[in-house]
Amino acid sequence: MAREKGPVWEHFNSESRNDNSHPPVQCKYCLKNYRRGIPERMQAHLDKKCPNAPNNAKSRSLQQNITTTFNEYIDDDEQKYLEILLANALSSAEVPFTFVENPFVIQFFQRLRPSFKLPSREIINVQTDDNGYSGSSSEKNVELYKKAAEKGHIASIYELGCCYQYGKGIEKNDIKAFELFKEAAEKGYIKSINKLGWCHYYGIGTEKNEVKAFELFKEAADKNNPDAIDNLGYCYEHGIGTEKNENEAFEWYSKGWTLIDN
Repeated sequence: MAREKGPVWEHFNSESRNDNSHPPVQCKYCLKNYRRGIPERMQAHLDKKCPNAPNNAKSRSLQQNITTTFNEYIDDDEQKYLEILLANALSSAEVPFTFVENPFVIQFFQRLRPSFKLPSREIINVQTDDNGYSGSSSEKNVELYKKAAEKGHIASIYELGCCYQYGKGIEKNDIKAFELFKEAAEKGYIKSINKLGWCHYYGIGTEKNEVKAFELFKEAADKNNPDAIDNLGYCYEHGIGTEKNENEAFEWYSKGWTLIDN
């Protein structure tokens, strides 16, 4: 009496014969062939090697892990911020908002991050011009960064600081820029820690303080920020905020080159 085949066989094409319990099989999703269909190997292929296998083809424990990974990190604030980013991207690239209604786009986002709810065209409109705002692309960026920053999104706090520093879409304000960089740095945003060091080095929005600049560059460099590593090497090379040390400078420059090469 032939054994009943398990669910893994549903995801493979096979020339099954009653007298062969291990017939040749072919994965339905990537067309990988196996001369002998062995359930354990077939399931391992779906779990770890097949790039196109849907979640329902994977083992139950792996499905649970995938669901947890994707769904754990989407809350209302993150959903709203992602909507803002998407609206910003579509608006700046002048892509019609009907983009979000394209079935292939919907399928892509569902596969990429199932827990993210792709907004409708109407919601995208609300995030941009229907919000009563009109202006240049840079000005729109400022408005979007402000909204996200108000919700505590660290990257947006930093980007808003950059807008104030360079006068992009808003009146240049070094003091406001420094305050925003400091806020993001205190929340652990590495790029902002380096930028805060830059402010102390040049006296942007605060008094010039080379020792403080060196300390901040060192903090960000220790966390592998490429710009901070280069800045730290420069400080050691020229004795800025620390004793001159060409060996240390070379070590940090080398580390920076290694990160770039990788």
